Amino acid sequence: MLIQVKASNLTDTIYGIAWHELHQQNKRIFHLLLHRSQHPSGLTCAGMANIDMNLFMSVMKKVYSIFMMLENM
Repeated sequence: MLIQVKASNLTDTIYGIAWHELHQQNKRIFHLLLHRSQHPSGLTCAGMANIDMNLFMSVMKKVYSIFMMLENM
């Protein structure tokens, strides 16, 4: 939740920059920041379906517990 708030604040700050007054190199960085804020990276399942972090952690815990159970047999 805190990460979402921080990301939202970052996006608002970026949109508040007077980009037309920046040097060319900084304009490229600004463009990249805007693009990444609009299209964030995320986890996918074979590039087809998005997976949220809660689902990923749930699956990882189950896989780990099964692995530990099989190791102790």
